[in-house]
Amino acid sequence: DSMRSLRGLAAFVILLHHVSIEQPLVDTGETEDRRPFHVTERLSPLKTPQTFDETKLLLIGMASALVPVHEAGLLHRDITDEHFGLRNGVVNLIDFGCAEEAWKSGDDGLAVGSEGFVAPEVLSRLEYSVQSDIFMLVTAMRKVCPARYHASFKHVFERGTHHKLERRYHTVDELISDLRAAK
Repeated sequence: DSMRSLRGLAAFVILLHHVSIEQPLVDTGETEDRRPFHVTERLSPLKTPQTFDETKLLLIGMASALVPVHEAGLLHRDITDEHFGLRNGVVNLIDFGCAEEAWKSGDDGLAVGSEGFVAPEVLSRLEYSVQSDIFMLVTAMRKVCPARYHASFKHVFERGTHHKLERRYHTVDELISDLRAAK
C-alpha cells in the first residue's frame, strides 16, 4: 500500500508540471479554521466560440487537458465547465480538490462532484472510473458548445454520457478522435 501511495504521489507531482494543468502555485496555507488552501495564477475564462472550428478546437482542448490526469493514474472526479480556463491560449483544467488515485477512488463511500455533472454510476454505486470523468467532461463540453453546433457533436455527446459504461468512451483519446472527425 505504501508503494502504491508513493507511486500516486510521484504521478501527481509529474502532473503538476503539465502545460494543461493549473499552475504556477502562488501561495499555500491554512484558513483560520485550519482548512488547507492553495492559490494559483489566475486563468482567463473560456471564451464562447463563434465558429465551428473554434468550437471544435475548444472541445479538443478540454479533452486534451484531461489526458495527463488519467495518464498519471488519477481521476479528477469534479469536472465542470467552470473548472477550465485559458493560459497563453492553452485550455487548462483546474480544481483538483476531489482528485484521487484511480486504484482507490470511491473507497471513502462518498459521492463527490458537482450537481448536474456526476455520472449515474457514481450516484447509484459510488463507483468512479475514467469513464465517470469522461461523463463529466462531455457534460461540460455540451454546456460550452454553442447550440447551433450541437448536431455536429451529437454522437460525441450521446456516447460520452451514455448511461451504460460499455457504450461510453473508454479513454479520452477515443473521445478526441471522434471530436477531430466531427463535421
